[in-house]
Amino acid sequence: MSTSYKGWRGSLVLQGTPTKEEAVGSPAEAGQTIFYTNSFPVVDSSGNVTDDETEVSVYVDDVLQQSTAFTLTGSLGKIEFSTAPGAGKVIEITYKYKRTVGYVQNATLTVDGKVDELYEYGSRLPAAIGEGNVTIGLTFERAFVDRDLAGKAIAELEAGTGTLPEFTIYLYPRGNVAGEPYYTLNNCKCNTWRLNAPQNAWVSENGDFVCKSITADTV
Repeated sequence: MSTSYKGWRGSLVLQGTPTKEEAVGSPAEAGQTIFYTNSFPVVDSSGNVTDDETEVSVYVDDVLQQSTAFTLTGSLGKIEFSTAPGAGKVIEITYKYKRTVGYVQNATLTVDGKVDELYEYGSRLPAAIGEGNVTIGLTFERAFVDRDLAGKAIAELEAGTGTLPEFTIYLYPRGNVAGEPYYTLNNCKCNTWRLNAPQNAWVSENGDFVCKSITADTV
């Protein structure tokens, strides 16, 4: 017989590859050398956190920089130039990130098929059921610990002209353990982000994400 589990075994993973995403701290101020990726940690092609500058592409006013022009601290998504780019310079970064979201309190995965029943005279039962547009979404709440989730919501919108980044969400409701089920949500974007800062309780944040497709698999 199947066994039910409490949710504390679960885990939630976010993964993406932003392309020429404007850095946190851009446009640069005079003398500024430190900038950050919107999402972190920065990882290599194997998904491991990396400080290898060749794993990222950094642009200043759309000009690709040599990997020797800056240092990368992958765990923080930190880019530090050896020489300040200059006031008003736009810093963009192409990179990969993958992280297991910490301090998650709850996650809810929803697939809404928006079915519509058709009724006719003489019966209380539907004569037909038609499928509508499908909405795939995930919401989760966690204790606020860093800027990563906000990066999914804000990203390049600070200037009012940017777009929201797409990323992949992996939900392991019974843990990332061999034989257990998991769900992959593809091409997700942050629909709503909330930061809750009560006077006498834990500071928390929650996100509402909309995704293009979903697959189910086993670890």
